[in-house]
Amino acid sequence: MPGDAGRTIVLDVTAENARVEDLLRLVVKSEKPLMTGNVSLKTKFALPSHAQEDTGISNRLRLDGGFGLGAVRFTKGTVQAKINAL
Repeated sequence: MPGDAGRTIVLDVTAENARVEDLLRLVVKSEKPLMTGNVSLKTKFALPSHAQEDTGISNRLRLDGGFGLGAVRFTKGTVQAKINAL
């Protein structure tokens, strides 16, 4: 990418019936996933190098596309209860 002294990873990503908890592990530092369920997505994935800034992956990751969630449940009961009440 212009102005980036390091390497940038750019991928076209397509997933059908993937697990949302697996994707969340890439960007959330938690022992227990925030939610479980199915995800389908089609996106362009761009990960610039950290040469200019020493930031984590979740701050540098750029996605440009769409996704859909199905049969999702929050793993924290209080959060799921609030969603159910909606």
